[in-house]
Amino acid sequence: MPRHNKQIKHIKAIFINNCQTKRQYSTERQAREVADYQMLINNDLELSVYKCDSCNKWHLTRRSIDNI
Repeated sequence: MPRHNKQIKHIKAIFINNCQTKRQYSTERQAREVADYQMLINNDLELSVYKCDSCNKWHLTRRSIDNI
C-alpha cells in the first residue's frame, strides 16, 4: 500500500515591524532627554539613542552604538 504523505501547509510568515513595539521619538533631542532622565533615575542603566532605518524615528537602546 502506498504511503500517503501529509501535505505541508505553507505557513505565511507574518513580520511585525519591530518599531511597533518600541517607543518612537521624532527628534534625537527628545530621545536623548528621555535617555538622560532614565539614566538619572537608574544609575546602573546606560542608554544610547539611534535613528531607525525602518521608521526614520529615534529609539533608545541599552546596546552600545558600535553594536548597532
